[in-house]
Amino acid sequence: MKVITDKHNIHKYIRDSENIVACYGYFDGMHLGHKAILDAARAEGMKRAVVTFSNSPAAFCVPGLEIKRIMSVEDKIQFIKDSGFDYLIMLAFDEEMKNMTKDEFVDKYVYGLNVKYAVVGFNYTFGKSKAGNKHDFRKLCAKNQIKVKVMRPVRCGGEIISSTSIRRYIQNGAVKHANEMLGYYYSLSGMVIAGNKIGRSMGFPTANIAVDKEMLIPKWGVYHTNVIINGKKYTSLTNIGDNPTLEAGKLSIETYITDFDKNIYGQTVRIQFLDFIREEKKFVDKQALKLQIAQDLARVKNH
Repeated sequence: MKVITDKHNIHKYIRDSENIVACYGYFDGMHLGHKAILDAARAEGMKRAVVTFSNSPAAFCVPGLEIKRIMSVEDKIQFIKDSGFDYLIMLAFDEEMKNMTKDEFVDKYVYGLNVKYAVVGFNYTFGKSKAGNKHDFRKLCAKNQIKVKVMRPVRCGGEIISSTSIRRYIQNGAVKHANEMLGYYYSLSGMVIAGNKIGRSMGFPTANIAVDKEMLIPKWGVYHTNVIINGKKYTSLTNIGDNPTLEAGKLSIETYITDFDKNIYGQTVRIQFLDFIREEKKFVDKQALKLQIAQDLARVKNH
């Protein structure tokens, strides 16, 4: 798959002779609704492409608005690659893009890319101030004999799946429900860094993970998790919070990995969040904390 980020020279990578079937959207999280869009982008004899943004259009347009990522850029690229696409056109959303009209967008990034078949979601918007919707997109594409497929919403438990809903569930600790909408386990990747080693002194050595500040952090608390190390999966228990019993005030993501005793400082690992176990709380002493951790571990091992 070719990843194209130079929006002014896209035709250096896509030949004029190629016909394209393309998906359009921001696709944060690549949830089941997004997957349905990607799956629909199949047309015999055509190359498959995704046209998306490297940054959040909403956050760019509203100064001070912070929208944490559900999925890292690297994971999004890998997801699209694994889905069998030929091209990923990842555009930077900037002032030029912000002020581009509906017609200009279609001319440049649909008709101008030799797209013959376009796929969008039911709530797709485009153009300056989100002036264009799915109906406008279909009309503008029809002028150039471009076929458009608008996907119906995908539901989970009766609720329409959306990145906004998934983000809310993760922030509230409801990762199990978020996972159902995503179609995979929500995860965070990061390097293992040195901690205070208090957990080790209690018989529960933990791996402290430093994650990208742009990523969405689940609600503080204790989670049943998996940790992926060098491609191998281990059952684990992860605490997100400020360790009120031991070292309150500093956010940390600490994971106790069962049946594992190797030195992994400096390595990048992935934490998959399976379920929320309990709120983080302050215990009267280390012994009470140790007892609770033992109970938490018994719970995840018997899951």
